[in-house]
Amino acid sequence: MDGSTLTYYLPGSTAPARSIPLPSPCHALAPAPEKAGFLLGGPTGLWEVSSAYRLKALDTTPVLQLISHTSFVLAQRDLVTTRALSPQSPYLPLEILSLPGPLHTCWVEGSTAAAGTFRYGDTLYNFTYQSPARLFDVDTIRPAPFVQKATSPYLTVRWGTEYIGALTLSPQGILTPPGIRSVQAFAADFLGGYLYYVRADTLWERNLHTGAETFRAAPFRPTQLKVVGVYTQGRARITSR
Repeated sequence: MDGSTLTYYLPGSTAPARSIPLPSPCHALAPAPEKAGFLLGGPTGLWEVSSAYRLKALDTTPVLQLISHTSFVLAQRDLVTTRALSPQSPYLPLEILSLPGPLHTCWVEGSTAAAGTFRYGDTLYNFTYQSPARLFDVDTIRPAPFVQKATSPYLTVRWGTEYIGALTLSPQGILTPPGIRSVQAFAADFLGGYLYYVRADTLWERNLHTGAETFRAAPFRPTQLKVVGVYTQGRARITSR
């Protein structure tokens, strides 16, 4: 997605399979919870793209970032404000968070929880969201131990490729595991067992089971990296913003 076009790629291919022109600029992308398709966010609001490639306008509130799971959608409205939305269309607002400083990162912690970091003064701190209680909690006491976390949704290995651990990126740019330094951004395909990370403006793919690495693209300068689960089995499709 380049802001004006949503482009689809088949796994393993660098040639576009299909492109959809967007009616207004969009800069945020997330899977639609519990259904095929995507949510798109931008300065003009929130959109839904169906599996049949049809767009539907949902809301006119600006969206800077989006994350979604089975029980919630979080949509960043401005630098310090995030809205928790219901996971079904029309994605009604449930709770609003006003941070004491600009939001930095945000991620899914589990099927009912999310977390993120914000900058307050010269320090990064954490906040969390619990969807069953519709509750945000802001911590301005303890500095954030990491700026991004990705946790596998799988508890056991069924297909033989799943990675069931968690990955964290420290404020110093250390990705653990496997302990790679100077990482700018990362995302994981937990079903396929692959890690994607950017280091020195270069995109790498790493097999989380064998440690084998493959060069993917350069220069590659994302502000955020995502692997979006739009598959039933096999490898994920990778997107970036």
